[in-house]
Parts: sequence; C-alpha cells; structure tokens
Amino acid sequence: MVGLVYLIRNPARAAQPILGTGSLWKAEDLPLARRCPAAWTAYTLGTIGSLYMHNTTVVFAAGAGLAMLAACIGRGRSGLRIAANFIATNIIVLAVWGLYLSTELQQAQAFADASFWATFPTSRELGIIARELYLMTAQVPSPLAVLLMAAALAGLWALRREPRLALGMVVLCVAGPGLLLLVSLYKPIFGARMLLWAAAPFAALVGAGVASARRIVVPIAVSAAVAVLVWPTLEQQYLRVDKEPWRELVKTLEASARPGAIAVAASSEEAMMLSYYRQRRSFPVGTVPFVTAQRTLPPEVREAAEVFLLDRKNGARSARAAKLLQSKGFLLVSTNSFRNLRLLKLTPTQ
Repeated sequence: MVGLVYLIRNPARAAQPILGTGSLWKAEDLPLARRCPAAWTAYTLGTIGSLYMHNTTVVFAAGAGLAMLAACIGRGRSGLRIAANFIATNIIVLAVWGLYLSTELQQAQAFADASFWATFPTSRELGIIARELYLMTAQVPSPLAVLLMAAALAGLWALRREPRLALGMVVLCVAGPGLLLLVSLYKPIFGARMLLWAAAPFAALVGAGVASARRIVVPIAVSAAVAVLVWPTLEQQYLRVDKEPWRELVKTLEASARPGAIAVAASSEEAMMLSYYRQRRSFPVGTVPFVTAQRTLPPEVREAAEVFLLDRKNGARSARAAKLLQSKGFLLVSTNSFRNLRLLKLTPTQ
C-alpha cells in the first residue's frame, strides 16, 4: 500500500520504464524524472508476500488495480506508461504466486464443494461487519466509532489537494468488500475476517487525519483515546478467552499411544492442529470422513490398535464419531479433559 501511494503521488516517476524501453516510451513527451524502483519493489514484494500469507489478499490486489486505474485515467500517454509498468509488475506477481496457485485452486474447489455454507448477509449483518471492520466496534453510535470516523473524514479532507490519491484510498477501502459481496451472490464468503485487508487503508486515512493536526498534542490525545476505548475488546480477547492447551493434549497422546494407534480429528480445525504438531513430533494422525453423514469407518480406523478421538469445547462434534465407533465394536476406555479440549480413547473389543 505504501508503494502504491507513492506511485500515485509521483506520476512522473511512476511513468518511467521499469522493464526495458518499448515504443511506448520513445515519445518526446516523456517527462524528465528519475525512476522509482523502491516503490515498484515495495508494491511487488508486498503483494507477493501477502498473497502467500492469505488467499483473501486477492481482493486487496484487485482493489489496488482499480485504484491504479483511477490514477491513470486522464493522464494521456503518461497514464498508459504507468499502466504498462503496473501490468508488468503484476505479471511478476502472478508468475511467483503461480507456484502456489494450483494449491490455491484445490483449496477453493474443496470449499466450493462443501456441503455446508454460510448464507448471504442481511442488511443488518452488513452493517455490523462494516462497523467491526472499519470502526473496531459493533455498536454505533459509540465514542470509538465517532472518533475513528471523524479522523477518517479529516484524512480525506487533508488529501483534498490530491484527489487521485484520496479516490485511490477510498477504492482500497471499498473495492475488496464490494468484490466479495458480488462473489457471495454465487457462494457466500462475506465476513469480517475475509475483509481484514480493507481495514489497512481505512486506518491509513485515520492516520492521515490525525497527522494533519497542527499541534502534536492531537495525535497523542487521539492515540490515548483509541487505546482506552479499545481496551474492553482487547481485555476480552487476551485475558478472558480460554486458550486451548494443545501442547498438553499432544503430550498425553504421545505418552499413552501404543504402536498402531491412530489420532482422529473431529473436524477440520482439529485436523489442522494435528497436522501442525505432526510436523514437529511423531505420532500417527488419521482422517475422519465418518464424522459426517457417512456410516462406514475408513480402513485406517478399522485396523487401528486404538483410536484417539479429539474434539473441542463440549464434545458435540465428536459425539457422532464416538457413537459410530462404539457401534462398530470399539469400547470407550477413557476421556481426558483439557479445559476446552477432550481426548477420547477407544479400543476395539476384538
């Protein structure tokens, strides 16, 4: 985002060729300016890095494309040169991200084929998501929401002499949510955690508004006010949330598992944690296709010397799996509780 902002603010430098010199740059009206490789590098590496961090960066990258398009319109050949550079950098992004794209498509297909899914958000849910995303609160009006909105508006006012940049920041804020909303017409995926990238440009607008104050006391006061107003949320998140003791569970699993035992996750969330620890420790890990509506046990479970069934919280997810195992000749031997985690041990009766 920093690289993109610099390029929008410095169109003469952004128009300088970054990959060779084609016919587009041979015109005599090429503005005299130095190149800006640092800005292009920041945008390119930032986009690649964030795409590898999370798949939802795609919507932010799309927003960046729209923001750059808005910055190029009306600039004539200079705008075409900037667009050509932008396309070249995104070819590099796609080439590097392409190493992971097949895995990404497999994940997308797995989600698309899922038998369960969210519903399209209602207008009330859209409002809640927007408040949580931009204003860090689900309640409006609230002091925090008013403060952040006022600061963001002040940021837009501070950029009034740079309308292309102001428009680009607004596009970065709304393009991602708008794109996901369109996608949700086909497959609902609209949610605050899918849209976190859109919070970054909004926070930048808030920062621009605070920084536009002429007295240093204003940024200090606003920062202190935000910290005080956000504290209840942070307190709930970091002090009251019961952390899941996966290390204790895994140690118990390692200590009590016999050769030929298998650890089975009750859902994809537990399977993800098991996969994480499997890479660092040594114990067998299985899959759980029978947790769904299926009534047959996979071969690796039927042939196991003992089965450890993992579940979270109240054990609702593992209830069907445990019942199915018991109906197929497995005996529930023990149940270990680790606050909000459970480890059920079952052994075959014959």
